[in-house]
Parts: sequence; C-alpha cells; structure tokens
Amino acid sequence: MDIATTTGMRLTDARTVLMPVEGRLRFRSIKTGKWGYFVVDKSPVLTALLKRRGNADSVMLLTTNTGKKVSESMLRTRYNAARIKAAAAHPALAVDIKAMYLRDTRKRAADLADDMDEASKLLQHSSKSLTAKHYRTKATELKAVR
Repeated sequence: MDIATTTGMRLTDARTVLMPVEGRLRFRSIKTGKWGYFVVDKSPVLTALLKRRGNADSVMLLTTNTGKKVSESMLRTRYNAARIKAAAAHPALAVDIKAMYLRDTRKRAADLADDMDEASKLLQHSSKSLTAKHYRTKATELKAVR
C-alpha cells in the first residue's frame, strides 16, 4: 500500500498505473479523468517500490510474481492478512489497527502532506474545502495569541 499512501491515488488508479517512463510515474485518474505524474527520484518510497518490484515482464507497476495484473480482491486479501499480523505483533495498537480499512489510504496520504494546499493538490481536488471536509483529519497547529 506504499504507492497509495505515498501518491494519494485511489486504489483502482494504483492498481492500473503503468511503469514509469523517463523517471515519471504518470497516471490518469479513472474517476475524474485528471492527469498527474510523480518524479520517481524525488520519492524514496517510489524508488524502493521499483527496486522491490524487480524485472517482472509487465507494463503494469503492480503485478504478481508471475507478471499478472493485481486485482482489487488480491489487494484486499493481502491487506487484511497484513492487518491481522500487525494487530498480533502490536497488542497495544490492535484495536486501532483492526479499525483500519483499505480505502483509508487516501486519507492517510492527505494527513502525511505538510499542509492543506499540498494535500488538496496531491488528491487532485478542485477545492481545499473538499479535502478538509472528507480527507484531512490531521490537527492544525495553532499559535497562541499571548
């Protein structure tokens, strides 16, 4: 799920994105039709993802070991297995871990962004109010007046 939390892509977009060309991970959002790209070298997570992927014979970024496209059910099954394993490994956080859903990756990406402008741009929203209302849950740092 590194790609989804790093790029803020919807899961369908993350599953269907092609391999980078000339160092750019280019995609078109299936829901909105907006184009976007990420420079792979500017992200240590994307660089590591490409190294882990290896040289599978496929134009798709996310593939199985045999080069087949990853389906939504494959992602969900693996995510649920990882969530159960993480909950067992961290009993103090088990309740929070079990409450996480696969679809929460965009919300997580928005919270990892430095500010609202960056989060809105990352999620390709036309207005910051949409990002603030539905995705950004990170607390805003306030400055005391006295």
